[in-house]
Amino acid sequence: MIVVFGATGMVGREVTEILYRKGVALLACTHRRPVVISEVPTQSVDLRTGKGLDAALEDADRLFLLSADSADQEECELRVVAAAKRHGVSRIVKLSVLGAETRSFHYARLHRNIEQTIEDAGFGFAHLRPAGFMQNFCTHYAADVASGELALPFGEAREQLIHVRDIASAAVHLLTAPDHPQRAVEVHGAAPLNYFEMAEALSEAVKRPIRYLPISEDAYSARLTNFQLQPWLSQALVEMHSYTRSQAGLRPAGNARHVLGRDPISFCEFAAEYAASLPGPPL
Repeated sequence: MIVVFGATGMVGREVTEILYRKGVALLACTHRRPVVISEVPTQSVDLRTGKGLDAALEDADRLFLLSADSADQEECELRVVAAAKRHGVSRIVKLSVLGAETRSFHYARLHRNIEQTIEDAGFGFAHLRPAGFMQNFCTHYAADVASGELALPFGEAREQLIHVRDIASAAVHLLTAPDHPQRAVEVHGAAPLNYFEMAEALSEAVKRPIRYLPISEDAYSARLTNFQLQPWLSQALVEMHSYTRSQAGLRPAGNARHVLGRDPISFCEFAAEYAASLPGPPL
């Protein structure tokens, strides 16, 4: 049986749906939100306290490890790793981040610490390291999309954003493969685009102008303060965007095919798919 943590988030929901369609025995772990597919067995788990964790892993063979951004995310995920060891789980596929091996920004350090613990514990493992999500335009950048002005600190840097469905497809491949991969697997979009080009693609999809306005890191930090984010999260985002701006995360275009078995979904395809649900200007 495969246990999916974070089953109600963007990636976890897609992982759950793909596994369900494949007829794989699975259990979806939830905390506050219900799983979209009512036929999927669920277990309520609170990763902060560990409540429900042992029950979720009682019959588990493999698991997909994903938890929400929080100040104690590392502690929460390490609690899952320790419980998985107790219950004899054979493989962990962990959602990590592109650049985790560098430990050069908050999320890289956090995820690499968890990856290292998984490796040291002797599991079969795959560390799934995706580039930034295309769906960020529907969530983190939603207010900017609605206003028609993407005020972000990327300069002219290019990024290979990835569709969450491609991340989930890669995760399912790694969860169901007969062998234990024992490696980090990077997934990213094929074509590196700058945010001027992404804004142009979004404009064409939604049939209204959306422009990219490059701003300084200090100006972006000030914007985050206005959003009333917790200080640790604001700093984490600034560090991650600085990594993106450095271009250290760019990879050869065909690298994702080996795990997806096809080309990744393009940004233009994402924009067309989500055009109707992208936030528009206030009425």
